Amino acid sequence: MVALSPKSLEELDVNVSKENRNKDFLEVSGRKGLGVKADDLLDKLDEKALVEVEKRNPNLSAENKRRIAQKIACGSVRYFMLKFARNSIIIFDFEEALSFEGETGPYLQYTFVRINSIFRKLEENFAR
Repeated sequence: MVALSPKSLEELDVNVSKENRNKDFLEVSGRKGLGVKADDLLDKLDEKALVEVEKRNPNLSAENKRRIAQKIACGSVRYFMLKFARNSIIIFDFEEALSFEGETGPYLQYTFVRINSIFRKLEENFAR
């Protein structure tokens, strides 16, 4: 089952009743009127990732910021969905998925970039 935290639903402009705001998660179900399009989820992830990229790398060009934000957003949702067992409830939360700490896609991407930077510096040192 895929579910969203009430906070994530509100960020997607889905009306959440006062009763449902106190729940840990809400099951996504079109029949119950609680449907979320994957495109809407990815657009919101892109938007939130872009804010983070702008905060961390203000000197990059707008195009580079957008490109990096899209990769972070895509990686975050992929990793988030894959880290759960098939028969478990997946409670999607934007803050958790886009975190640069812990078991997240952005953290793995960050680690990959750092490792490549280390290898690049090693190659430069050996080339001298």
